[in-house]
Amino acid sequence: MPQMLHRSLDEFARSQALRCIHIGLLCVQPEPDDRPDISAVVFMLTRDSIELQPPGQPAFFFGRESPSALRLDGQSSYVYHRDGFKLGQGVSVNGVTLSELYPR
Repeated sequence: MPQMLHRSLDEFARSQALRCIHIGLLCVQPEPDDRPDISAVVFMLTRDSIELQPPGQPAFFFGRESPSALRLDGQSSYVYHRDGFKLGQGVSVNGVTLSELYPR
């Protein structure tokens, strides 16, 4: 996780950012019973002395794909599931348009 932080952050800001990322990972665990409720999240955010439990794998993850796994059409995507990364369906473009509606 430290690779996610900018080099210009001082040690206090780095530790706070890592703590927030850690708490965020606890909130996206696959099993709802393993996720902290909002009062526990507030407690963890306001008490630096509380030791956090290690997070499990996130329920899902939309990440970048590795260059070696790109299809020739460039439309591959990866989705993280409990079983690991899986190649998802190709990206498709739909023909839907958006119209702004105004009340009478």
